[in-house]
Amino acid sequence: MKKSNYFFGFYIVFITMLGIYAYTSIPLFYYLSLPPYIGVGFWFYFREKEKLEIKTTRILTLLKFECATYWLFILTFVLLLFVYNSKLSIGIPYYPLLYLIVAILLILYITIRYKRSSLVRQEIKTKKSVH
Repeated sequence: MKKSNYFFGFYIVFITMLGIYAYTSIPLFYYLSLPPYIGVGFWFYFREKEKLEIKTTRILTLLKFECATYWLFILTFVLLLFVYNSKLSIGIPYYPLLYLIVAILLILYITIRYKRSSLVRQEIKTKKSVH
């Protein structure tokens, strides 16, 4: 639990930086929120890892992918909230593109989470049947 207490500070800094960014709309605060955001991601990863009953390599790999897609989903979603009329250099607006990326990341996150939970249930069943 020492890691959880340490990374909780990152969570507070992340929320503060996003609040400042939302209030001032200065992109520097969005970029300054990225390092605490990575810290929050590690906090969630270690918290979920401590909760696991069975820790096989495959389950831990799926947990890493799950956390990474969740972090990217939230980061892209927050960016989506603050992008209004910006366009790419070829004339395509950011908004529909970001919605598509958010939807894909959300579907990936849900799929990986389901796969990991079903794998954990399967491992628990096989462990119980052996004993």
